Amino acid sequence: MGDRVLWATVIGAVILALPVAATAAPSQHVSSVPFVTVAGGGNTDHPRRNRVFLARSLAATDPWRRWLSVRARNALRNLNFDHYGVIAVFRMQKSTGLKITRIERASHTLALRLTVPKPPPPDPSLVTLGAYHVVAVKRRDLRDVSHVFVRAVTVK
Repeated sequence: MGDRVLWATVIGAVILALPVAATAAPSQHVSSVPFVTVAGGGNTDHPRRNRVFLARSLAATDPWRRWLSVRARNALRNLNFDHYGVIAVFRMQKSTGLKITRIERASHTLALRLTVPKPPPPDPSLVTLGAYHVVAVKRRDLRDVSHVFVRAVTVK
């Protein structure tokens, strides 16, 4: 009988705690973040794996800028980092093409939605390219952001 009373007490406590737990964790507001394309394309020099980078200054692009075309590097140099930061996505694939289609913010996190082309048929003569897309985001939209990740990839 003692075990039944103990289990009834535990179950009752859990049931009572559920409404409190549900109201204690506020739902996160997700908002769309506007952005503009700085550069996109492909290059045979790439990070050798899929990567996402956030940079709030030109100096912060140093670790990955070498994987961009000359035109893309010039576009970065011309960007006003006092007002903008950049997000760069690199993807390994056998054809060029990668596009950030949406950026969503929830708390301190940015979630990216990407579109990539359908992969071509296998062809060993094709050189593996690193496709990339670099976008500018207003600094106010990057305030307190500590995580950036790819939420979804759509193949078109």
